[in-house]
Amino acid sequence: MAVIVAVIAFGIVWGGEFARDNEWQQWLAGIIALDIVAGAVANFTRGTSDFYAQRPTNRWGFIAIHVHLLVIGWLMGWDMGPVFLVWLGTIACVSIVNLTGNRAVIGGLCLALGLIFLPELGMEGVQLSLSAMFFLKVTYSFGVNHYAA
Repeated sequence: MAVIVAVIAFGIVWGGEFARDNEWQQWLAGIIALDIVAGAVANFTRGTSDFYAQRPTNRWGFIAIHVHLLVIGWLMGWDMGPVFLVWLGTIACVSIVNLTGNRAVIGGLCLALGLIFLPELGMEGVQLSLSAMFFLKVTYSFGVNHYAA
């Protein structure tokens, strides 16, 4: 239910940005954006946390496939400089979290630092919102083992 609420909220606030010109690229970017939002919530579940805690190799694979923000930026025609920096910072932070044992305090530190620097990249609106959601999803929601004993 929480995933559905997050997706609906994102759709209400930012959905029009992905359908503005009714181009297929924007619609595809919107669908990928919904995956980011849904994952930001779903990755907090015990099932996801436990699954990746038991499969560290799969965790690295999951990190490696997260190019969503780059694809959305390209499809939407955004300035790719800030988008690339967010993606690079996200991958660096989640790698640090992963290498240090998926601890909440390291993930929280990375999340705080990312949210401090994110507005300095000059993005606004949906690009800033989605970049923050991507950073949250990968670095903290996914990166941290929230149910470690």
